[in-house]
Amino acid sequence: MAEAGFGVADITPEIGALTSLSMHCKVTRIITPLQIKICLIRMGEQMTAIVSVDTTSLYSCTIADMRRVIAKTAGLLEEHIFINSTHTHSSPFLHRSAQDCLKPWQLQFLDDDYYEYVLQGAVEAATKAKGSMAAVQFRFSKGIVREVACNRRVTLPDGTIGVRYGRGVSAELRAYPDGLIDPEVSCTWLVGSQGDLMGCLINYACHATTYHQPTEICWDYPGYAAQTVERELGGICLFLQGCAGNISPGKYTIGEPLEDSMKLGRRVADAAIESYSSAGAVMVDGLLISCEHIETELRILRSMEDLKRALTVEIEKYFTESGDLSVGSSGTNIMSLAERIVLLGKYPGRQMLSEIAVIGLGTIVFVFLPGEMFVECALSLKAKFPMLNLMIMAYTDVSLEYVPIRAAFEEQGGYETCEEWCFSVPGNAEIMEEKAANMIPEFPKEQEERIFS
Repeated sequence: MAEAGFGVADITPEIGALTSLSMHCKVTRIITPLQIKICLIRMGEQMTAIVSVDTTSLYSCTIADMRRVIAKTAGLLEEHIFINSTHTHSSPFLHRSAQDCLKPWQLQFLDDDYYEYVLQGAVEAATKAKGSMAAVQFRFSKGIVREVACNRRVTLPDGTIGVRYGRGVSAELRAYPDGLIDPEVSCTWLVGSQGDLMGCLINYACHATTYHQPTEICWDYPGYAAQTVERELGGICLFLQGCAGNISPGKYTIGEPLEDSMKLGRRVADAAIESYSSAGAVMVDGLLISCEHIETELRILRSMEDLKRALTVEIEKYFTESGDLSVGSSGTNIMSLAERIVLLGKYPGRQMLSEIAVIGLGTIVFVFLPGEMFVECALSLKAKFPMLNLMIMAYTDVSLEYVPIRAAFEEQGGYETCEEWCFSVPGNAEIMEEKAANMIPEFPKEQEERIFS
């Protein structure tokens, strides 16, 4: 018998708290709360936790802290906890190691108190999830989402790449077709013994840059999508961000930020809600968890000495040009350099361990990939396993930042392959996709035969 429980906790920063991918940038307005949501699933002796966090990105240091407190609270193995960020850009940036790197210069983008508040939220959500455990059945459905996502990389007439960011896209770039996207929202529904919906997990791939106001807090379209599903169907809805490294809402953000966020969230929710009436029951006779680490090569093109020199120059420039630090200044070059210094300090040989995880519940298979993976990886996995109901998440550990497919490095221009925000060499995406594909059939033979029969 399968059991599941859901828990939610508030992790909204206060007015005046540090936020965004910048230095000394403070919250001026709160549009929506930010939340951490946890779904615990148990079958027999096996137990796992799937976690959704309203934040820009998560990194190995923060994931380790969250796993530690959730495992202690809920009573399960740390390596059986899988955490996904919704990737809303209107939120604090939870990279503790990069913040520690910058402390000698009194530079801050993350409040220590807020970081502890997020960990307390993880404990609170885990406590609620554990306390709500009850028998469940699983259902699965898919819906088609329209006019939310577009491929961010557009091939222009001269052969170079134009970038459709989350907001402010030119009419010329908006006129191009959507390009290669994954239009599906995949939904796993957990239904109680009385037929009531306890909760659900919905998986869709698109950057959460619809709101994208750096000093304002908003859960962006993923939060509005989850809220709508909860309001209309009941239960707790976790939004799980997919392989959206090259996927943007920029073609469809033509109104005000809040209007766009609500509108695009509604479109994702409508597709999920419409699919619920035809959701198929999934027979589950075991919870299968596979978590492995593989070596991925870091694309850090400078030496540690060069990075530190560049950081010193950027910091001097920042203090010279920023003036009143209470107002805030971008400092994004400083952030990028700090991230690379942290990685190179941890992996001097440039061989980084990346985690790939797979959870199997009958024909429902959750795949967790690191970094800002390109959508091609998710589409390829779905094509390889058409008999399975795949939920494919990226944005678990984003230490590599962008993970483009090999072909993207051969294109001229674009953003996702730049040295400052792509720490992954060509080929890493394909290696991780292949590893995930190989892990899926590693489940017991009787499970494989039942799925593919």
